[in-house]
Amino acid sequence: RVLFRSDSADEAARLVAMAVKMRQPLYVTGFGNNIDPIGQSFADLVVVRTDRLNSVLEISESDLLVKVGAGFPLREININLQPHGLWMPHASLPYVGSAGGAVAVNLSADINGADLPIKKYFIQAEIVTPQGEIVTPGSVCFKSVSGYDIVKLYSPSWGLLGLIISATFRVMPMSAASE
Repeated sequence: RVLFRSDSADEAARLVAMAVKMRQPLYVTGFGNNIDPIGQSFADLVVVRTDRLNSVLEISESDLLVKVGAGFPLREININLQPHGLWMPHASLPYVGSAGGAVAVNLSADINGADLPIKKYFIQAEIVTPQGEIVTPGSVCFKSVSGYDIVKLYSPSWGLLGLIISATFRVMPMSAASE
């Protein structure tokens, strides 16, 4: 088993393109703390970890959004949003994985009796496709299309549609946290 840690979309795209060319199977994981490939069936895989993509890339109070690297710990998002008076429901959960992992499995929360899948707040992403191309589906606008929002397909794709490099989420004012 070979371990690869991506630092950027370009680096991940080069790895994926090379893996396709060499017919090398890849296995994507965040920190490796929730799902880590072990055993003989994973012996020939290249494991791609996103734990180095772990920064807050943008916080916009006016647009009510936060953009983080896929390897950023989900539960640390609200720590970074609090000084801006913002809040994200899923960042309050006891989930110990990455933001990219939460999107890949479509983490869902039951908050005050309401089922809230994370894809409801997932509005844009930077993705490396299985062909090694970098795409940016979604939009940070409140209403961008009248048809299907393609970024929602990546949640829950379990990484089969592409490697999530960054995720942008709609957030709420802190005052909405109690609601």
